[in-house]
Amino acid sequence: MSIKKLILISIGVVILASVVISIITPEPKYSNNFKASYPEVLKLQTSNIPGAETSDVPQVDVIVDFSGSMRGFIDYSGVNNGAVDNSNFISTVSDFLTEYESNFKAKSIVYCGTKKYGKDEFREGMRNKGIFHGGTTELDKLIEKTVSMASDTSVSVLLSDMVLSYGPNVIRTSKNPRYNKDALDGLSSAVKSCITKAKDKGLDIMLVQYLCDFSGQYYYNYLENLPNNRSDYNGALMKNRPYYFMLIGKKRHLVNLYDKCVKKAEYVYTSFDVAENPNDKKAFSIAEKKNKNGVNYWEQGTEETESPGTFVTKLDLEGEKNAFAVRYDNFILPTFINGCDIVVNTDFGHIEDMVYDANSKTLTYTYCLPNFEKLKNADNIASIDVMYNSSANKCDAISLDDDVNMELAKLEGKTWSVSAVVSAIDGAYYGKRGREACITVSRTKLIFKKI
Repeated sequence: MSIKKLILISIGVVILASVVISIITPEPKYSNNFKASYPEVLKLQTSNIPGAETSDVPQVDVIVDFSGSMRGFIDYSGVNNGAVDNSNFISTVSDFLTEYESNFKAKSIVYCGTKKYGKDEFREGMRNKGIFHGGTTELDKLIEKTVSMASDTSVSVLLSDMVLSYGPNVIRTSKNPRYNKDALDGLSSAVKSCITKAKDKGLDIMLVQYLCDFSGQYYYNYLENLPNNRSDYNGALMKNRPYYFMLIGKKRHLVNLYDKCVKKAEYVYTSFDVAENPNDKKAFSIAEKKNKNGVNYWEQGTEETESPGTFVTKLDLEGEKNAFAVRYDNFILPTFINGCDIVVNTDFGHIEDMVYDANSKTLTYTYCLPNFEKLKNADNIASIDVMYNSSANKCDAISLDDDVNMELAKLEGKTWSVSAVVSAIDGAYYGKRGREACITVSRTKLIFKKI
């Protein structure tokens, strides 16, 4: 056989082999599995009563700090007319009680000192200044009472300015002007002991701060305005002094009460974090952003497979910037979370233009690939995590160690010693391991292939 025939036969065999291989080898399949896990949504059970919520929260008990220092939120008789711009205390408290009874078709009880009130009686008591006559604020005992009244089926709420105050007589007797400040460690330890009981009962804590103008003649700092000749705040109007609701109960109850009954707050601390529901995976939309020539370079997978959603390209895209617009619909986060506390991270490429819209319940961001020359010829996998910055729970910005030698303007929005309370709660729920700075609430993966 001639060499020419051998060459022709060899060529024929190669062609035949390539045809057979092309027939028996299927086209590669690229996944269209663009899904992400979503945050856990805490829902109430539905009620049998048409148009009403369940009696899942059949009782709300409000324990009121009845000390004289609270009176400054309702009594402006010593203030010149027109000087009070923000006197929301009575309306905020009253509206919470009204919204609770309206949304949950149940009654609340208000405990103030030795008296019990319905919501209307308590509102009238605030309006006619017939309450808040106690001499001290033993915060640990108030919190202990609030914890003792909370249960699986009820929420207890402490209404207080959260200032530890043993009263001027205690300071005089002790002959220690720093008595209140020196008592902070003991306060924190006592609060932690109380809160641990709540944790052991399977309950959680939510601390909600509001700001209200305050008649400074009733103000008590850690020196109790001693010595007697101190007149820093006497008769002065303090702008935007904080007061708090401390809610104790089951996590889902707290979230739903905040959603339905609590006005938007200045600051919210929770003993719990927002959780991811790994079993609740939903499709999201993703599309390559057109390049400067108005075309797309990447082809999106179309096959239903279990592997992550995939984009492929046959082009050499060196020097091109490849970006993808991503949108998660029906992305529900609790209303106490601020959009600025949500971040999106990836371990491959980077994220731009993240926006969480609480009204439309949408999360959008731009995913940007690394430079094309850095992509492998194998699978390039990008893990993308949506995270809640739980360090927003920290109260450093609202807490003071010393409120004696400060101008009134610098006291706005701040509370002496409240950090001791928050630290005690964190200690009870997170112990020595501490709280994670960021909590993942959603995750997904993307694959990019050069073929």
